[in-house]
Amino acid sequence: MAKLYNLARMTTATAGTGTITLGAAVSGYLSFAAAGVGVRASAEAGTALVVDGRAKFSRSGRATVPTGASHVDVDLSAKGGLGGTPLCFANIMTRRPGIHVETVKPNTPSSGTLRISLSGPVSGSTFVAWLVLG
Repeated sequence: MAKLYNLARMTTATAGTGTITLGAAVSGYLSFAAAGVGVRASAEAGTALVVDGRAKFSRSGRATVPTGASHVDVDLSAKGGLGGTPLCFANIMTRRPGIHVETVKPNTPSSGTLRISLSGPVSGSTFVAWLVLG
């Protein structure tokens, strides 16, 4: 069983709901940035993490498949690359009848690049949302 320790603890003057503004690290603890942790959730049984509202991911975005093309390559080197075997997802955001995402391949055509392939060439610029986990 994994053990979790309280390494990071910070102050805040924020009350109620909405955006939280963090202050300094509590004496004897690290700041979240120094500890390298934003949020970590773990559960022995049941749901470990529930997000109500918006969530922001550092390795996600929107790519554009140009007119006449059937794939787009997304360079992730500036966002930490693609080490290991990440889970990669993509979804078409522009209506293109008969066109769907066929594959989302990490480290293709080169290391640190994500290739999103569609079922055929698109008739106009097509937005594709993508997300990398792990």
